[in-house]
Amino acid sequence: MQVEEAIREYNSARSPEAEAKLISARGGRIEVEFKLARACSLLDWVEDLALILEDKLKAKVKLEEIREQEGEEIKVIGVFKLEADRSAGDSS
Repeated sequence: MQVEEAIREYNSARSPEAEAKLISARGGRIEVEFKLARACSLLDWVEDLALILEDKLKAKVKLEEIREQEGEEIKVIGVFKLEADRSAGDSS
């Protein structure tokens, strides 16, 4: 599955500072849990996966929501939405 491949690529480049785990991928939505070594630049860590997903899925991927989880570890859930094919409507 391309989503799992994107997450493996993300983890190989960013672990141990950040690690992503697929929660679900259905209905044009992808939900991923992130474990982070530190809270600074939280949005950057999550948005990096959107860029990899776009490359693998050949579709526009929008970060729709970030939910922080309580606990000792820094964990967030990133919810991504697949949009129309990024080449559709491209007039260049």
